[in-house]
Amino acid sequence: MAASVAARFAGKALYDFLKTASSTVSGSVAKSVASKLGALENATGLIGVAAKYPETTGKLIGSAAGPLTIAGAVAGTGALVNYLQQNRYALPVQPSAKSGRPPAFTTQPYIPGTSPLTNEQMGEALLDQQRYQHQLDLIQARQNVSTRMGGLGGGSGIQDILGIAQKIYG
Repeated sequence: MAASVAARFAGKALYDFLKTASSTVSGSVAKSVASKLGALENATGLIGVAAKYPETTGKLIGSAAGPLTIAGAVAGTGALVNYLQQNRYALPVQPSAKSGRPPAFTTQPYIPGTSPLTNEQMGEALLDQQRYQHQLDLIQARQNVSTRMGGLGGGSGIQDILGIAQKIYG
């Protein structure tokens, strides 16, 4: 019940504030438009028509400017709040800088009793092994291509190309 009463008072206060801000913006825009249009008495077209009635034009533009300004401010505030909430969760996960120590799991044994390495050391060793195997596979693939082509530049040109084509399609 208390929250409902507080929400009503907050809503009323916000409504009063927005109404006052809207009328203030409308009034200042109306005065500004009227003063600018007063200097354009000799203009033609739509501006010329508006310049003949500067007070009326100023009131029309001012009455639209107030609510639009408030709506833009409310939308901008909502977008800012949304942006700040999304960025709070977008931060990368990092180890704690306070302790200055690596996480505890990195110093634990990889498989208790079977390896003297820690989790971190074993991860690095497995990655090194994978890189080494990849290099061996690349060397083997290059050698296979080289032997199929008859060596690098050691063939008779067009005959090598025709031989490769026959191997592929024949």
